[in-house]
Amino acid sequence: MARSIKPPNWLEKLSRDPSRYLQDWAMRPENRKAVALANSAKTYLPWRKFRHRMGSLSRKEVEDLWVLAKLQRQASRRYLPFQGTSGRPFSLVEDPSQKKALWRIDTRQGILAEDLHRSAEDGDGWALYLPKVMDQEAYYSSRIEGAVTTRRKAKEMLRENRAPRDKAEQMILNNFRTLQRIQEAWKDEPLTPERLLEIQAAITENTLDNPEDSGVFRRDDEVQVLDRNTGELVHQPPSFEQLPARMEALCHFANHEESEEEGFVHPLVRAAVLHFQLTYDHPFGDGNGRTARALFVWSLLRRKEYHWIRFVSISRGIHASRESYYQSFQDVEEDELDLTYSVNYQLRVLEQEIRRMAAALREGRELQAKSQKGFKLKQRLNSRQVRILHSALKHETAEFTQSGHAVYHDITPMTANRDLNGMVTLGLLKRTRRSRTWIYQATAKLLNLER
Repeated sequence: MARSIKPPNWLEKLSRDPSRYLQDWAMRPENRKAVALANSAKTYLPWRKFRHRMGSLSRKEVEDLWVLAKLQRQASRRYLPFQGTSGRPFSLVEDPSQKKALWRIDTRQGILAEDLHRSAEDGDGWALYLPKVMDQEAYYSSRIEGAVTTRRKAKEMLRENRAPRDKAEQMILNNFRTLQRIQEAWKDEPLTPERLLEIQAAITENTLDNPEDSGVFRRDDEVQVLDRNTGELVHQPPSFEQLPARMEALCHFANHEESEEEGFVHPLVRAAVLHFQLTYDHPFGDGNGRTARALFVWSLLRRKEYHWIRFVSISRGIHASRESYYQSFQDVEEDELDLTYSVNYQLRVLEQEIRRMAAALREGRELQAKSQKGFKLKQRLNSRQVRILHSALKHETAEFTQSGHAVYHDITPMTANRDLNGMVTLGLLKRTRRSRTWIYQATAKLLNLER
């Protein structure tokens, strides 16, 4: 993360000679061009980047241009019902880069819906991807918070429905189960402080050094947000005494999509604000980041047009760009609590994961077709069986169980039994008894199928 570089006090500079900025400097073409660079359709520059983009200009000239950039931003700034620790309100600028990102995501919704529909017509091909992305979200959300295990081990635990072996696996299992509850029930219910406690308790079950921190708001101020890579202090959360009022404000904002005070806030922006704000308030002794990302998913699942969020792992994108994640947080705090930096970062991550999702859906359809045509199987495999086939080809020693298959795909034990034994009948799986459990593994026939 870049060294903290606070921007100049633009209001103070403006107040000294307002006519100079509003009439003289603002009218110069070269100045308008520089300001446009700060607030372009491509990026919303923080001071630390803005000052380096100005080339050979003197520091005074760069600071003068920053005043103009801030003036332009003020024209489309809106204030949010949240305050920083200093009492300053958080704000948001609807800048060109944000509008463009929202337009790209929203116009892609129709394409995503068509992709999901086509995948479903191809034998529920999308179902190959949903469990996969749920375990990815559970895995990467836990990794961001320090869980140390491999992706393969986490996947095997979820697929086999075995008990977690350590704290890292418990974190992943908790995240997976919490996402399931959000999708199945909580998305249809309003957010309350009690529900926030329930989410955090589910996410942190059997993982905390201090178990008494599970399911309660913190009761002291002995908490800091640190960069896990460098140990740098990123944020000092507000006092625990403010938490009741802050959580009520958070829930009100989450539940009311439009009000006279706030006006309309785009659903994607609202979800991003909720994610940031819960992280900023840091209301729990532990599990704040995981709860914040779960809240992001909950917020979008409330609206039918964003149900595709089930197929997107925002935590994977954040994990891959953790430095930018913390940097966007620092940019907000350094520039008058301007939440635009964090919102735009989250939208960039979301766009990246949407592209990944679209590619995975295509891969799922191709795999479905390949299993029937290329593998020359006489009997049609359903999407769950194709998933087994794909996993077995990828990991020859992979093991499958009835209970794990049932939980992973959210099906009954009877259906899981039919899936697995159907593949035994086809000669694709073999089964051996281990204690009281049947273990299924790939046969030589499956591993030698024409690819």
